[in-house]
Amino acid sequence: MPRWALLADVHGNRLALAAVLADLAQRNVDQVINLGDSVYSVL
Repeated sequence: MPRWALLADVHGNRLALAAVLADLAQRNVDQVINLGDSVYSVL
């Protein structure tokens, strides 16, 4: 059975994303799926 990692609501937080990706590198994940809200923008 494939193992998926679901990411959502990153909102441009590079430090948190880096921590999550480092954690995923230690796990046997077959696919990472981004559910949205990846970019933070200032108007």
